[in-house]
Amino acid sequence: MQLGVRNSAGDAQAAFRDMQRKYSQLAGKPELIRQAEVNGKTIYRVRVGPLAKAEATSLCSELQGAGGQCFVAKN
Repeated sequence: MQLGVRNSAGDAQAAFRDMQRKYSQLAGKPELIRQAEVNGKTIYRVRVGPLAKAEATSLCSELQGAGGQCFVAKN
């Protein structure tokens, strides 16, 4: 489940920790930072996982209900 995108690994990790503090649904969930190249630029995807699709979908719905943003990524 993807929570956002940042420009550095450090910013991505800090964003994950901030989201864990803000949303109790993320407490204890594993951090998954993925580096990717998009249009020649390096980005860092802030994700939770790995999670089964059903678990990710449920967690994302709970998070959105609490005011957060997310989507279920394919991998």
